[in-house]
Amino acid sequence: MRSTHSVISVAAVLVLLGFAAPPTWAVNLTGTWAGEQNCRRYDGTKFFTQFANDTMTITQNGSDLYIEALVIDGEPRLHFHGQVINDDAAPKAKAQASFVECETTESSSYQEIGRASKIDVKSDGVRATFLATSIFHQDFDPVPPDLGTCEWTYQRVSTADPSVAACPPPSALTTTSATHSPRRP
Repeated sequence: MRSTHSVISVAAVLVLLGFAAPPTWAVNLTGTWAGEQNCRRYDGTKFFTQFANDTMTITQNGSDLYIEALVIDGEPRLHFHGQVINDDAAPKAKAQASFVECETTESSSYQEIGRASKIDVKSDGVRATFLATSIFHQDFDPVPPDLGTCEWTYQRVSTADPSVAACPPPSALTTTSATHSPRRP
């Protein structure tokens, strides 16, 4: 009798877990964002690059973020996968996130990682601020290698889903510089 009761109890718990709703993500960053990136760079000499009037697009699926940014000649140069974490005190309005450029590996010609340290969604659910810092390194012949720290400042202008795709599988990415050009000119 005791083992029957235990089996029924375990079965009941498993059924309840199966019916448990997935977590809802209070902060939704999906949409189109207008802003800029300002980068302090070094290639043997310090220099500064501003990417003004940029468009960033984000598709959020649960805590996963798919981000495209640094649009040059109508094409996004950067494609990221990220994770958002809601603020415990204000989960409907505030969050932080990390993001990594899809090609980033220890041997890739382009590497970038970032942190959005301030994500603030206004009460209307549309207006929002995305402030982040990223660091990158790129090495594409014949351009000298360079590295930099970029400050990102964006405001959301639309909540329509831009359908940003997930990163391609690693087998589809190439790490040779022969087929790529610098991501940050």
